[in-house]
Amino acid sequence: MRILIIGLFTLLLSSCSNKLVYNNLDWVITWYSDDYLNLDDEQSDVYEQELLKLLIWHRQEELPKYKHHLLMMHEHIASPLTHDDIHFHIKEIRQHWRRMRTQVSHQIVPLAGQLSSTQIEELFQELAARNDEKLQEYNSQTPEQRRQALFERWDDTLSDIFGKLTAQQIALLKAYCETHAFLTPQRISYLSRYQAALKQVMLVSKQSINEHLQPLLNDPEQFKSEEYLRASQTNQDHLVAFLSAFSKSLNPQQVSRGQLFLLDHVGTIDNLISEQ
Repeated sequence: MRILIIGLFTLLLSSCSNKLVYNNLDWVITWYSDDYLNLDDEQSDVYEQELLKLLIWHRQEELPKYKHHLLMMHEHIASPLTHDDIHFHIKEIRQHWRRMRTQVSHQIVPLAGQLSSTQIEELFQELAARNDEKLQEYNSQTPEQRRQALFERWDDTLSDIFGKLTAQQIALLKAYCETHAFLTPQRISYLSRYQAALKQVMLVSKQSINEHLQPLLNDPEQFKSEEYLRASQTNQDHLVAFLSAFSKSLNPQQVSRGQLFLLDHVGTIDNLISEQ
C-alpha cells in the first residue's frame, strides 16, 4: 500500500516539483507504517481493514483524476510552459495531496483513539529520533555537497523523462541549484512543534479526540514559521522559473520522449484501475 501511494505521487512529481509531495508523504507513512507503531493483533486487524478501504477509495476516486492530470501534462509539454502553466500543475498536485490527507485523517482519527499511552509515547519517540537523524545527516554535509546531491537528483529525474540533457539544460539546472535554499533545520523545527501538538491531543483528549485531532491532521501548516513559509515560497518561485526555462529548451525528440513517459504512466494507472 505504501509503495502504491508513493509510486502514484512520484509519477506526478516526475513531471513537476520533486518537493511538493515528498515533504507530505511523511504524513501518510507515519500513520500507516509499522515502523512507528507497535500494534497488538486486534489493532493490526483494524489497521489492515482501513488500509484496504483506503486502497479501494484511492483506486476508484483518485486514479482517474491522476490519469486526467497526466494527460493534461502530456498535452501541455508539447509547447513551452509558462509560469502560469506550471503554477496550475503545482496547484493540481496539491489538490491531489489534500484529498488524500482528508481521506486518511477521517480513517485515522478513530484508530488513534485506540492507542494506549505507551504506544503514543513510543510513536513520538520514534518520530523524534527520525527528526534527529535527518538533522544530523543535514549537518554532516557541506553546502557544496547538498547542492551536488540536489543537482544529481534532478539530473537523474529529468534524464529519465527526456533523455540526456544538453549543455544548455545542464547549465540551467546548475543555476537553479545555486538558488535553492536548503530548509531542513526549519522543517525539523516545524515537525517538532507539530508532533508535540499531536502528542498532546492524543494523550490528553481521549474523550474528544475526534474533535481535537482532526483539525491538526488537516492543517499542519499552522505550525510552520513565517520564515519557513517565506523561504519555501521563494524556493517555489525559483523552481517555477527553472521549469519554464527548461521547457523552452526541450528539442522535439525530448518532447516526444517526455510524452511517451507520461503515456506509459497513464497505462500503469489504467492497469491499476482495472484491478478491481
